[in-house]
Amino acid sequence: MYVTLGLLFAALIATFVCFIVYFNQNIKGDGYYDSTDGSYGKVDQLILYVASAILIVVAIVAAMLCDKKGNFTFDGKCIALAGICVSLSFALSYIKLWDLPQGGSVTLVSLLPIMLFSYIYGAKKGLFVGFVYGLLQSMQDPYIIHPAQFLLDYPIAFAMAGLAGILKNTKISLPQVKFALGALIAGTMRYVAHVVSGVFAFGAYAIDAGAKNAFVYSLAYNSFVFVDILLVIVAGVILFSSKAFVAETEKFSSAKETEDSAAHTGAEE
Repeated sequence: MYVTLGLLFAALIATFVCFIVYFNQNIKGDGYYDSTDGSYGKVDQLILYVASAILIVVAIVAAMLCDKKGNFTFDGKCIALAGICVSLSFALSYIKLWDLPQGGSVTLVSLLPIMLFSYIYGAKKGLFVGFVYGLLQSMQDPYIIHPAQFLLDYPIAFAMAGLAGILKNTKISLPQVKFALGALIAGTMRYVAHVVSGVFAFGAYAIDAGAKNAFVYSLAYNSFVFVDILLVIVAGVILFSSKAFVAETEKFSSAKETEDSAAHTGAEE
């Protein structure tokens, strides 16, 4: 597994370098996305990088604090479920109910499988699986002009979906409420990532639309995320209203807790 993660990290670094080269050769100072005199769009690289770093730190800290018993160890059963959930999410993302003109779409609950995985296995594993799903999304219908914008719109934005299980271990009694609130938090974090990207990378689009303020335009444009999440919450609440479905999720959770306890005991010995 460590070899696989190492190869994934190396591939990400290589891809990131390619995006930097592409930005410097094709986007920087092009007069549209990035005008040197400020007459049109402006790519604010510093804010994009800083915002990416902040969101990564916030997501990791939130996962660590709310999923203290969880870990990043994937056994065979966990990997199998993660693969199924990522595959289902990727397939559902092709069923678009509403496609926006400048990127983004409302899909048929494409994030539901990722969020269910997070609820079952915890926010730590969910965050990683969401990150992997975000990389797949960047291959589906990509629009990338800057390396930090790539992070914000793809791996970071969809990694946030993995925070849906953040309230799993709280004292809230109803699983429907825990899932719904967790999904709302995850969706809001994804929304923040897209808004930052919209303001500091795609400000030219606000000008094209006749908007006077890029921030307000990005807030309004990216609100489609909440429609997407609302559909996921409705579907999730219906699923968690089934006692049979809840029982199945608890089987996975019980197995996870047993494995975590065994791993912790082994570490102490």
